[in-house]
Amino acid sequence: MLALPAIAQEIALYVKPLYVVGGYVRNRIMGIGGGDVDIASFYTPDVIEKMLDGKGFGLNTVNRRLGTVKISKNGASAEYTSFRKDSYSCDGSHKPVSVTFTDSLAEDALRRDFTVNAVYCDAAGNITDPVGGTKDIEKGLLRTVRSPDEVFREDALRLMRLVRFAAELGFEAEPLTMESAVKNAHLIQNVAPERIRQELDLILVADTRYPELHNVDGHERGIRLLKETGLLKYVLPSLWECVGYKQYSVLGDGDVFEHSVRTFALSPAEIRLAALLHGIGKPLSAKNPDGKELYSEAGARAADALMGENGLRYSAQKREETVFLIKNHTYDTDGKTDYGEVKIFTADNMRYAGALISLKNAVGKAGGFPQGKGEAAGKIAKAYAEIIKNNLPVNEKQLLIDGNDAIKAGFSGQEIKNILKDTVACVLTGKVANNRDAQLKHLGERSKKND
Repeated sequence: MLALPAIAQEIALYVKPLYVVGGYVRNRIMGIGGGDVDIASFYTPDVIEKMLDGKGFGLNTVNRRLGTVKISKNGASAEYTSFRKDSYSCDGSHKPVSVTFTDSLAEDALRRDFTVNAVYCDAAGNITDPVGGTKDIEKGLLRTVRSPDEVFREDALRLMRLVRFAAELGFEAEPLTMESAVKNAHLIQNVAPERIRQELDLILVADTRYPELHNVDGHERGIRLLKETGLLKYVLPSLWECVGYKQYSVLGDGDVFEHSVRTFALSPAEIRLAALLHGIGKPLSAKNPDGKELYSEAGARAADALMGENGLRYSAQKREETVFLIKNHTYDTDGKTDYGEVKIFTADNMRYAGALISLKNAVGKAGGFPQGKGEAAGKIAKAYAEIIKNNLPVNEKQLLIDGNDAIKAGFSGQEIKNILKDTVACVLTGKVANNRDAQLKHLGERSKKND
C-alpha cells in the first residue's frame, strides 16, 4: 500500500473515488521521491468544482475540454483530470481531435503513454494496475500501453518522453517500443517547438532529476538515445550533421558528435546546451566556399537559428548566452593573446565569463587534456578571479571617476566616453591604480597629450 500526498488526501475527503496516477505512484513503487501529483476520477470539471466549492481549495480550470483542473491549498497543488478517451489524427501532432469522458479507469489507462505511468493508487493506498505497469517498473522497462505505433502516431511528443524517462530513471525501452520509436521519429516534426524544447531541456539535466538513483550518466544516455532513435535529426539537426564527421585537431582526431557528447557529459548543467552544440560549426565551415568563416562563428550562427523563432524558440537570454559561448569557446586557443587583452575581454564579458571558463575546461578535458590546457581557460579564469578579488571596474560606471571629472579635465562629447573606456582598460591592465587619485591623474595626463 502507498501513502497519498497530503493534498490528495484532503481532496479525497470530498471526491470519492479518487486516484493518484502517473509519476508520483511510479516513483513511490521505485522507492524514490518526486513526481507530479496527478489525480483522476470519473467526475467532469463542473462536478469537481461543485464538490470542492467552499472547502478552502483554489480551483483553476486549465482545460475544460480535456477535463483538467488545477487544485491547490496551503502551497501544495495537484492536477485533476477526468477519466477520458482521446481520438487523434495520427500524425503525431500531440492534440486530440476529440475527447470523450468515461466512467472507466481501464479506458483512461489506455489513453496514457507508458505502462509505468498508468498505475493508479486510491485513497486507501490500494494499487490498480490495468496495463501491467508495476511489473515493468520492477523490470525497469518502458512499454507503451497499447501498440507503440498507435501511441506514438497519436502524440509524437511521447517519443521525447520515452527518451527522457529512460535517461532520468535508467530504464530501457522495451524492444518493440524502441523499434517503433525509430520508425516514427519523423513525426516529431509535427509537434510544437516549445513542447519539444521543454522535453529536451529535461533530457539535458536528466542526471540531476533523481539524485537517489545515482544516475550520473543519465544526460549523456539521453543524447545517445536521441541519436539511436533518429529523433536527433529533427530536434537538433545541426548536431546530427556532426555524426560521423571527422575532426583533426589538437583536441584529438575523431567524430565531432562523439567529442561534442563527451564535452556535454563533462559540463555543469547550466551550460550543457552550449557544450552539446559547441562543435556544430565544423561541418558548416568546411562547406564555406571561401574558407574564411571560423567553425566557432559558423556554429554560433547555426545555434542562433536553431534556438530562434523558426527553431526551438528559446528565451532571448538563453539564446544570447549559448551563442556567445559557442562563438567564443575558441578564444585564444593558441594561448598567444596578451594577458592584458584577455583581462579586458573577460571584463567586457563578465556576465558569461564563468560559463565560458566551464565550457573551455570541458572541451579541454573531452579532448584528453588536463583542466583548461589547450583552450586557455586558465588565463580567463585567472583574469576573472583577479577582477572579482580586487573589485576592478568592468565598465565606466564602476570607475571611481565619472563624466563630470572628464569634463573638468577638458574632455567633451564622444571624448568623454572614450577616455572613461580607456581608463577602465588601464585599470584592468595595471597601468592605472584602482583609486580615485590615480584615475584623476590619468585623466589629466591624457588631457595634456590632447592639447
